[in-house]
Amino acid sequence: MSVSLDKVARIEEVRGDLEAALAKYGESLEIRRRLAEELGTPESLSDVSVSLDNVARIEEARGDLEAALAKYQEIHENMRRLAEELGTPESLRGVSVSLDNVARIERVRRPYLP
Repeated sequence: MSVSLDKVARIEEVRGDLEAALAKYGESLEIRRRLAEELGTPESLSDVSVSLDNVARIEEARGDLEAALAKYQEIHENMRRLAEELGTPESLRGVSVSLDNVARIERVRRPYLP
C-alpha cells in the first residue's frame, strides 16, 4: 500500500500538485511508521526514512522549511541508529547524506550566520 501511495504521490508531484503529493506521501509515511513499530527491523526504519524524505522534499518545495527541517532531523536520527546497529558503509553514507540535508535547510533558514 505504501509503495502504491508513493507512486501516486510522485505523479501528483510531477503534475505540480504539491498538496495532493504531500497528502499521499504523508499517508505512506504513516503506514511505514506503523510497520516499523510492529517489525522493528532495520529495513522498516530505512523505509520510514525514505518516506520522511519524500515528505520533507515536498514541504521544502512548498516553503515550509521548519517542517522540512524536522523531517530531515528525524531522518538523521534514524540514520545514526542504523549506522550504530549495522555499521555498514551504506549506513554511514546515510548519516552523511542526512547531515547534508539538515545543513542545507539551516543555510537557507539562516544564510547570514556569523
